[in-house]
Amino acid sequence: MGLFAPSRLYGTPDDFRHFVNDAHGVGIGVILDVVYNHLGPNGNYLRQFAPDYFTERYKNDWGDAVNFDAAIAVP
Repeated sequence: MGLFAPSRLYGTPDDFRHFVNDAHGVGIGVILDVVYNHLGPNGNYLRQFAPDYFTERYKNDWGDAVNFDAAIAVP
Protein backbone atom coordinates (compact mmCIF):
# COMPACT_ATOMS: atom_id res chain seq x y z
CA MET A 1 0.00 0.00 0.00
CA GLY A 2 1.33 3.43 -0.89
CA LEU A 3 1.22 5.94 1.94
CA PHE A 4 -0.36 8.53 -0.31
CA ALA A 5 -2.61 6.26 -2.38
CA PRO A 6 -6.23 7.29 -2.97
CA SER A 7 -8.80 5.76 -0.65
CA ARG A 8 -10.33 2.43 -1.64
CA LEU A 9 -13.64 4.30 -1.44
CA TYR A 10 -12.87 5.64 -4.93
CA GLY A 11 -12.86 2.07 -6.26
CA THR A 12 -9.95 0.43 -7.99
CA PRO A 13 -7.18 2.55 -9.54
CA ASP A 14 -8.74 1.89 -12.95
CA ASP A 15 -12.18 2.94 -11.66
CA PHE A 16 -10.72 6.22 -10.49
CA ARG A 17 -8.81 6.73 -13.75
CA HIS A 18 -12.05 6.20 -15.71
CA PHE A 19 -13.89 8.65 -13.46
CA VAL A 20 -11.27 11.35 -14.03
CA ASN A 21 -11.15 10.69 -17.78
CA ASP A 22 -14.96 10.74 -18.06
CA ALA A 23 -15.17 13.97 -16.06
CA HIS A 24 -12.51 15.60 -18.22
CA GLY A 25 -14.30 14.32 -21.32
CA VAL A 26 -17.34 16.45 -20.48
CA GLY A 27 -15.32 19.47 -19.37
CA ILE A 28 -15.35 18.90 -15.61
CA GLY A 29 -12.13 19.29 -13.64
CA VAL A 30 -11.37 16.94 -10.75
CA ILE A 31 -9.81 18.32 -7.59
CA LEU A 32 -8.52 15.95 -4.91
CA ASP A 33 -8.59 16.99 -1.28
CA VAL A 34 -5.26 15.44 -0.30
CA VAL A 35 -4.57 15.09 3.40
CA TYR A 36 -1.14 13.62 4.05
CA ASN A 37 -1.59 13.16 7.81
CA HIS A 38 -4.26 10.46 7.34
CA LEU A 39 -2.15 7.37 6.97
CA GLY A 40 -4.88 4.77 6.90
CA PRO A 41 -5.98 2.15 9.41
CA ASN A 42 -4.56 -0.79 7.46
CA GLY A 43 -1.05 -1.31 6.17
CA ASN A 44 0.51 1.56 8.11
CA TYR A 45 3.67 0.18 9.70
CA LEU A 46 5.32 3.50 10.55
CA ARG A 47 4.53 3.10 14.26
CA GLN A 48 6.89 0.10 14.36
CA PHE A 49 9.79 2.33 13.28
CA ALA A 50 8.86 5.62 14.97
CA PRO A 51 6.24 5.14 17.70
CA ASP A 52 6.66 8.69 19.04
CA TYR A 53 5.27 10.09 15.79
CA PHE A 54 1.82 8.85 16.80
CA THR A 55 -0.47 9.51 19.74
CA GLU A 56 -3.33 7.75 21.46
CA ARG A 57 -4.69 11.16 22.56
CA TYR A 58 -6.91 11.53 19.48
CA LYS A 59 -9.15 9.08 17.65
CA ASN A 60 -10.14 9.23 14.01
CA ASP A 61 -11.43 7.01 11.22
CA TRP A 62 -8.19 7.17 9.23
CA GLY A 63 -5.86 5.20 11.49
CA ASP A 64 -3.31 6.25 14.07
CA ALA A 65 -3.38 9.94 14.93
CA VAL A 66 -0.20 11.86 14.14
CA ASN A 67 1.53 13.40 17.16
CA PHE A 68 1.55 17.10 16.26
CA ASP A 69 1.37 18.50 19.78
CA ALA A 70 3.63 16.51 22.10
CA ALA A 71 7.37 16.12 22.49
CA ILE A 72 9.13 13.44 20.51
CA ALA A 73 11.94 11.52 22.17
CA VAL A 74 15.28 12.15 20.48
CA PRO A 75 17.93 9.45 20.92
